[in-house]
Amino acid sequence: TRTAVSLTVNPLPTLSLSGTATCAVDLLTYSVSFTSNGTVTASAGTVSGNTVSGIPIATSVTLTATSTPGCVATLLVTPPVCTCPVVTPPVGTNRTICVGQPIPALTVTVGAGETVDWFSAATGGTAIASGTLSYTPTGAGTFYAETRNIANNCKSSTRTAVSLTVNPLPTLTLSGSPVCSVDLLTYSVSVTSNGTVTASAGTVSGNTVSGIPIATSVTLTATSVPGCVTTLVVTPPVCPVFDLALRKTLASGQSASIVAGSTVNFTITVFNQGNVDATSIQLSDYIPTGLTLNDANWTAVGNVATLNTPIASLLAGQSTTRNITFTVGSSFVGTLRNSAEISSSTGGLDIDSTPDNNPNNDGTPINDVITQNGKTGGDEDDSDFEEITVTPAPVFDLALRKTLASGQSASVVAGSSVNFTITVFNQGNVDATNIQLSDYIPAGLTLNDANWTALGGV
Repeated sequence: TRTAVSLTVNPLPTLSLSGTATCAVDLLTYSVSFTSNGTVTASAGTVSGNTVSGIPIATSVTLTATSTPGCVATLLVTPPVCTCPVVTPPVGTNRTICVGQPIPALTVTVGAGETVDWFSAATGGTAIASGTLSYTPTGAGTFYAETRNIANNCKSSTRTAVSLTVNPLPTLTLSGSPVCSVDLLTYSVSVTSNGTVTASAGTVSGNTVSGIPIATSVTLTATSVPGCVTTLVVTPPVCPVFDLALRKTLASGQSASIVAGSTVNFTITVFNQGNVDATSIQLSDYIPTGLTLNDANWTAVGNVATLNTPIASLLAGQSTTRNITFTVGSSFVGTLRNSAEISSSTGGLDIDSTPDNNPNNDGTPINDVITQNGKTGGDEDDSDFEEITVTPAPVFDLALRKTLASGQSASVVAGSSVNFTITVFNQGNVDATNIQLSDYIPAGLTLNDANWTALGGV
């Protein structure tokens, strides 16, 4: 017999790629898909189903397919070329501030899924901030923002320069001290600045601010072309201020209601409202119709009375008084206004009034007010008035008229009665009381009236 010996030639398992190798999102690995009727293993990566993934980038992989009979097929896979896509550089805005202002954050914008790394140089170097769209520097300079894809760490090929400029403040200094004006109503200052200067008060002309009201602080502001600002507060100078004021009132105990023919007393108070002493202060009192000067300390010329002895001196901040007495006309009745004014003084030019002896140039008079400025349209405070009301002098005047009573004939038969009427008149301006009448009884008449009592012939 013969023994049968057979040779079986089994086919190799099939093994082929399904498409091309695919780079991972992070570009660190790649994967391949395959088709095989055997069991597939890989020299790198992880086999799952018909896919081998996690193959390190730039590494070739050998796929091995083994059939059930043990036949083997291999396939060498060359890695794909995995390169970064084009990444757009950030878009940023330069910032500008002035010295002393808070330092702002520099910011940029990038696409979705991207972040930014910051550098101090256009290329190379170590990041000074990572993974942030903003960076707050410590000072002025140019900083560089680089886009980075969060998934694959691909970066923009160029960096965007973002700068912070810190502009200096403009200079602003006084050139010398503030200067008082001649009229002592304003002052001026001179400045040095490399900016444009404005002032909270006064007028700016060149390097000088003038017309600043006295006793008023002024804020100077210098602005540079980039818009930086420097301010300087100037304290007003202590200018010599000459300022006298006058107030006229009724003297202590003097009533404002005066009887015609009597005397009236006024008190004139002079105030030194300035900061320098005043000397040789002369007062003028304007005498209205109805008053006659009755004071040995004053002399009247026409209707103006002046002090015989001017006030020798009045210290700054002090006041002094002078009285003046008048006699009211016996026939005057009504309201009288008596004005007084500082007519002259030495020591300076009054800041808010003009001393003279003209009662018609003192603005709109306001009684007892000494705080307005006559040089700017207000009441001149160096003049003032006071008013009194004059009532008639008391007149006591009774009169009597005796007539025949109504219906009584002047022809009377002897032995009959006769009736008289006595009328009493009050012809004065005061009331009368307890008025007693006397009737003188002639021979031939006998009292016959219970309302009267006769004593002898009265």
